[in-house]
This record gives sequence, C-alpha cells and structure tokens, in this order.
Amino acid sequence: MLRSLVGSEMCIRDRSMWYFRPYGAIDPDVRNPTKWNFDVLESVPFPESMVQDSADLLRNHAGEIRREFETSLESRMTAHPDAKTEVDAGHWDWNFLYGTTGKNQDVCSRAPITHGVIQQLPVTYNYGFVFFSKLAPGTHINAHTGSTNLRIRLHLGIRIPEEKGYTATIRVGSQHQAWRQDDVLVFDDAFEHEIRYDGKSERVVLIVDLWHPDVTTQERELLSYQGFGPFGTKGTTKRKLD
Repeated sequence: MLRSLVGSEMCIRDRSMWYFRPYGAIDPDVRNPTKWNFDVLESVPFPESMVQDSADLLRNHAGEIRREFETSLESRMTAHPDAKTEVDAGHWDWNFLYGTTGKNQDVCSRAPITHGVIQQLPVTYNYGFVFFSKLAPGTHINAHTGSTNLRIRLHLGIRIPEEKGYTATIRVGSQHQAWRQDDVLVFDDAFEHEIRYDGKSERVVLIVDLWHPDVTTQERELLSYQGFGPFGTKGTTKRKLD
C-alpha cells in the first residue's frame, strides 16, 4: 500500500500508472484512457451497481435540478471546448460547475440546489467534470475515450425527448444504453464511446464524474495533491474548488 511519486510515473499497489498514453483505435471493449490508466481497477462499460447510492441521490433530486437548469442556466450555454475535435455534425453546448479551471462560482451560485447535491457526491474534481450538456438534433460525437479510468461518469436525464420510433442512446464499448427522463445512466468513459443523436429536439443531461469506488481514500488524497495540475498534468494547479 506504499504510495510514491517517481518523476512523471506513479506507482500504487506496486502497479504502474502511465502519465500519458496517446489514444489509438483498438478493441472498443478494452479500456484505453488517454492519460491515466490504473490497471488494477476493474470495470464494465455500464457499471451502475458500483455507484448505486450516488445514482439514487441524483435521481431523487432530478426535478429540482431540472427546474434550476431551465430557469437559471439554459440561456447561458456555450459551445463545448471539445466540439471542435470531437463533433463532426450538429452542435454540442455546455455550462460547467467544475472543469479544468476548477469551480465556476457564477454557475454554482445560480444553481445552489444542484451545487448542494454535487457536494454530497464523491466527485473527482482533479480528474473529472460536472457540467450540463446539450446536444442539438443531428449531432454526432465521434468515437473517443476519456482521459482516465480513475472515474465513473454519471448522466442525469434533464431533457430526454420521447419520440415514437426513436430512442436516444450512447454506445460504450460495443454496448448501447438509452437515456431516460429524470433517470441516471452510468458508464465508464475509459471505454470507447460515441453518440449519434437523431432526435427531433434537444437532449440535455447533467454529467458528473465520480471517483472509481475502488480508489482508496489514501490514493484519492495522493492523486488530488496540489502539485498536480488538472488531470494530473505537470505543474502546480491553480484550480479553485470549495
């Protein structure tokens, strides 16, 4: 259980953790994060049972979160910064509570209920995000993987259109799962994933990144060390959290 930092490589539980691992097209059912790959962490494409309590908490507050988004945040959505590289059709917008720069105080202040719920969850602030995500009809987010397998990603359905003959889904690995209104979809974004959204109206979810439950408390403390920049990059972080 000894934790140590050696140069840009971290060893935890005597296993290696690569500082940077470029993405390459491989078997979609094999986890392939772009930066941090902690190979002792087990997972599957849709691991809801691993974070059941957190998923239930979000479900219980779905209505409040949705109303807060619609009244205070929806008009302030902007283009997602990854849209330039990951979207080849349509539009992907966002509004973040926590991102690479840390806490977005303005958004958190406008959404105090949502912020309060998030504070009750084991969010991985240094290796993840919390943001509202909107897809326009006809949007295609290309196949890609997330930066790390240290996290599990939750999508709370804020606005999921119900249309005859069409069900909006996300592909993770070789599996597909549908979003449901006011429900939570859980997946491991270290697996290759892709979205082709062909609904007739906009789809909105709240995205929350949690620590993988098998990352120990000591490991979370080490991985959150302020000497790391966002997502474990080199250099002292200047991110503001709570």
